Amino acid sequence: MQKKLVNFFGTLGYMSLVFQWLWTVVTVVIPMILLHPGSFQIFVPKVNDSAPSSTSFELPGIVSAIVGGIAVLIGIGLTIYALYKLPKAIAKSGSKATKASAAYVSEHIPRERPLAKKEQKRIAIKISWFIKLGASIFAALLLLLPTVENDTLTPELVRFCGVILALFTSGWFLLQYMCTKLWRIKPGDVW
Repeated sequence: MQKKLVNFFGTLGYMSLVFQWLWTVVTVVIPMILLHPGSFQIFVPKVNDSAPSSTSFELPGIVSAIVGGIAVLIGIGLTIYALYKLPKAIAKSGSKATKASAAYVSEHIPRERPLAKKEQKRIAIKISWFIKLGASIFAALLLLLPTVENDTLTPELVRFCGVILALFTSGWFLLQYMCTKLWRIKPGDVW
């Protein structure tokens, strides 16, 4: 039960990290890309003067109602499935990437003497915690870049929401870390 609770905190941390990075990309990175004059021209289609005439096709009323109902049911089913499976998948893949990065870094740290496997594993665990918190802090620091001011999102609002997301992300990961230490759960069992 304790291991599931610790992994639940990790799942919330990774989900919060995803939302934090989405917020940073949507509010800071994309507007910066769109500000440069030539960057948006790639996505604008060229004007074609000789466009073919379009023909229309309509389904009978009952058939379109049945097709629409089936599409709605499939959409609801996929949404429920995604809400059930997506957080666990994000947490496991985030944990896998974090642990692999930490293991690589711990192996390539310059030392005077080679480390024992146990000590190298201990260092990799500490590095993985720093990677988790570092990803959250880096996303928050990116919000300090100049943002595009518009009518709905002021730079202060963008930064405030980013800081709140960073606090949630760091909070979930710190709660996971404290519970792991308190309950002496093996680091290999923690997402």
